[in-house]
Amino acid sequence: PVSRGPFLLSFLALAGCDLGNKRAPLDPETAKAAVQLVERIEKNPSDGPARLELGDLYWKAGRVFEAADQYKFAMDLSPGEPRAYAGLSDAYEKLGFYQQSFDALVRCAQTVARSEECVLRIGFALKSDGTKEALTQAAQAFGHFLSIAPKD
Repeated sequence: PVSRGPFLLSFLALAGCDLGNKRAPLDPETAKAAVQLVERIEKNPSDGPARLELGDLYWKAGRVFEAADQYKFAMDLSPGEPRAYAGLSDAYEKLGFYQQSFDALVRCAQTVARSEECVLRIGFALKSDGTKEALTQAAQAFGHFLSIAPKD
């Protein structure tokens, strides 16, 4: 099934619903970059790297809903790109969607061959829970991280 969450958030934002997402105007340089990326995406809607770059641009500009939308597209279009999962997780966390944030990291760990960042973030998320079970799982996640992290 297709998740409608990011689409609903975009619709609500476009419809004028605030939802705590203050849309500061983009500075001219950022606006120009956004327009170029949107034009690139219009020419090729399946351009995962452009979606990721647009998500990063929106994230830096404080446009969390728009960033989440683009990270979701990037994650679906480029499932091997851990930065898309991490960006989506960050956006969900900022929006208060903690379970969805955690789920994005788990999906990253299950999908991406080199998912060190996601596994490490899972460990910290579990550690912050503080329960005995979560701390045990955090220790396992940290152990897994050490087993897959580059040894340089």
